[in-house]
Amino acid sequence: MVAPVSDVVLLDVDDRVATITLNRPEVRNAINGELGATLARTVGDCEARDDVDVLILTGADPAFCAGADLNEITAGRDPAQVRLPGTLPASHQAPHRGDQRAGDHRRLRARPEL
Repeated sequence: MVAPVSDVVLLDVDDRVATITLNRPEVRNAINGELGATLARTVGDCEARDDVDVLILTGADPAFCAGADLNEITAGRDPAQVRLPGTLPASHQAPHRGDQRAGDHRRLRARPEL
């Protein structure tokens, strides 16, 4: 069953597979601050669940994702600085536990990745 995490992110968990859907089809799922923060929180929540082994990221038709929401950027808002209530700024988050080489964003996991 698809459950809206918010207006901009949908989550469906079925048979140990979580499907996360970007849901801003009117702007081809362009990532604004709200979508970016909600997506990060949803991925983290799914990683912590015992009933999820696989994550699929998709976008509502007509496109997967157009990239950054340029309208938000040109309006003077930095999407990277938007935080949802109850989240910490990057300066207060725990350091990344994966390989620290530039561009490598893998994380250590208890579960195998296929």
